[in-house]
Amino acid sequence: MTLTSSVHAALAVLALSLGAACGGPPSAAEPAAAARSAAAAEQKSSHASARRLLFAADALHATLIQAFGPVDGWLALTTEDVIYLGPDAGIVRGRGAVRAALVAGQPVGARISVKRTLAGGDLSADGSFGFTFGWFEQTARAADGSVAVTHGTYTACWRRVGALFLVEADLAKVYPLAHDPVREGFPLLVSGPGAQGTPRPGEVADLRAGLLDADRQFEADSLAEGYSQAFVDHAAPFAMPIGGKNFYFLEGAPEIAAFYAGWTPAETLAWTPRFAGTGASGDLGYTAGTSDDAYTNPDGSVDHYYGTYLTLWRRESGGGWRWIADGGNDSPPPSP
Repeated sequence: MTLTSSVHAALAVLALSLGAACGGPPSAAEPAAAARSAAAAEQKSSHASARRLLFAADALHATLIQAFGPVDGWLALTTEDVIYLGPDAGIVRGRGAVRAALVAGQPVGARISVKRTLAGGDLSADGSFGFTFGWFEQTARAADGSVAVTHGTYTACWRRVGALFLVEADLAKVYPLAHDPVREGFPLLVSGPGAQGTPRPGEVADLRAGLLDADRQFEADSLAEGYSQAFVDHAAPFAMPIGGKNFYFLEGAPEIAAFYAGWTPAETLAWTPRFAGTGASGDLGYTAGTSDDAYTNPDGSVDHYYGTYLTLWRRESGGGWRWIADGGNDSPPPSP
């Protein structure tokens, strides 16, 4: 079976399932408390079913990557304008450009296989936007028989297109060692309740603009107060920095503060949000952009460390956005 026919067959099954789970909102509840309770239970059940189908889309993506490789298999389930944030690659947008970046990042002449393991994720209240994250292991077998194994993490943002989920943005980080055990009880894991953002519906374009504004304010506070304070102030009650070896599952302000401790006035962490994504329900979203971590040396010279980043956000009950996951990669210096 060819890649195209395999994908079409799998997506047809997934589309039928998704259409059944996300066909529309439950009917309006009657004033009676029992009816309201039943409506809430139905909505919760519908969201849980749709979340499982998002995880099924992630599993399908993993199967395609394992069957057809990290280039063709990965691109088979993405939007045309997909954003890729890979190691030392900068932000790459569009299938053609991403294909070139993926090919350039693969060992020349090696047979490559990739195994992915889903850790968690969540879906927006309206079922139109979601994210997943997990670990991968890449094995490259060279012509001389030598084998190189690389480990890492992936974070994927998904857009519902019709009755399908497609990857809209993806961050991949690599590390030479396997990940640590999962920290049970973290809300964003498959077994957890999810991000539980508060819906605030609106036009998607306006919601994306609001997310970019929230990220700009986050960056302004990093410059004014230092990142040690800004990352605490803008974090949700739970949050996870994204590392190449692991996701650091943190719960509560004290742990987040300890993770981001260490800022001094000699360092400025600045960033520029360039892309944002969310669903019409306005409860979950992401931003992606470029960063500049600058250190001023005792002699007055400045060292710059450039990067790209992906941040996941949830809406708080008061209406503001707070980050729930954040990570990035090194990138080449910006063009003059």
